[in-house]
Amino acid sequence: MPNVAARSQQAKYTVAGTDSTSPHRVSPQRIRSNEWRSLGIFNFTGTPSVSLSNITEEQVGVDIACDAVAFQNMGSNPTQVVGMGDSFASGEGAENDGGKDYLRETDYKENLGNDEVSNKYHRSKYAWIREANLPGKSQSIGEISDSYGNVDLSFIACSGARTYNVISGGAWQWGNSLPQIDLGYLDQNTDIVTIAIGGNDARFSDIITRCLIPAITCPGHPGAHLDGKPMDLEVPRIIDEEVKPGVQETLAEIRTRAPKAQLVLMGYPPLIDGDCVPYLNQEEAAWRNDTVAPHLTAAMREAAKANDAIFVDPAKEFQGKAICGDPETIHGVVTSGRSEADNSAPLPSMKSFHPKVSGARLYADALERGLG
Repeated sequence: MPNVAARSQQAKYTVAGTDSTSPHRVSPQRIRSNEWRSLGIFNFTGTPSVSLSNITEEQVGVDIACDAVAFQNMGSNPTQVVGMGDSFASGEGAENDGGKDYLRETDYKENLGNDEVSNKYHRSKYAWIREANLPGKSQSIGEISDSYGNVDLSFIACSGARTYNVISGGAWQWGNSLPQIDLGYLDQNTDIVTIAIGGNDARFSDIITRCLIPAITCPGHPGAHLDGKPMDLEVPRIIDEEVKPGVQETLAEIRTRAPKAQLVLMGYPPLIDGDCVPYLNQEEAAWRNDTVAPHLTAAMREAAKANDAIFVDPAKEFQGKAICGDPETIHGVVTSGRSEADNSAPLPSMKSFHPKVSGARLYADALERGLG
């Protein structure tokens, strides 16, 4: 990837000479340095070649650039891993230095004439999909992939994603980010797909924001409403009627695109282990941990079972280590150390209520347990 004239988030590469059912791969270009980026593992049956289209659905003025192309022999049995999902999959919050631990093409703002272009994927180099070891491997997925070993990681998770940001033909994110399946990294040779999805569909952010309002105790308080409806009735309805079907549809499409893959759906950890967050009392934390979370976990487990997927509940790894825990591995309300493309004050940082680097490590432990 070149470091100049490369700004597209929809750069579409076509790999020819392969039997892949998905020879088109989309890669965000704004890495602001001259570095290699992988388009994945391919089984070549003809002469390998790569072409790059300069036609996208982005606004005029978003430049596309091409540099060198190389092919590398991966040996007889390489492993192709695809990491998908939302902020809990991308590694939102798993960084220590004002966003510098996020991959550069996934955290930036810049002006193009009268318009601002931003990318808030927030894929962290410490994300759990990069930190976890596959069975029998002495190095992590990220370490092997970064060194172009026999494990290749296509990391396409995006902070803020809902199920409709994953399925083909669904909604774009952050202005011009295509749905994750439409990026093209799933095919008949994909070995492992991991995904965390459903939390944003369940309106976690809206629930937490509402419960942080002073003098409102969720869920029974008259002011504890979601979309104008009592929260204690609306949240279970959303999980049953929107989240579960959405996750099922997403997993079913992944299964269709990657029929041979080991598919892993990751659940969500308990967020709060005490009473240290202002305006969020123990009663509200208990409702979130003991009522909402188990309901969502059960729905996700059923969705996974319906699509021959492994469901991993990370609650065991996070027990006693969430917000207010010891050690605390999930951020509370964060107002400093913002990344380049973050919420602007007075809104809290996007890192709030997301796992820290240490929490991403616990997630990696959970994934390793799920993979056996």
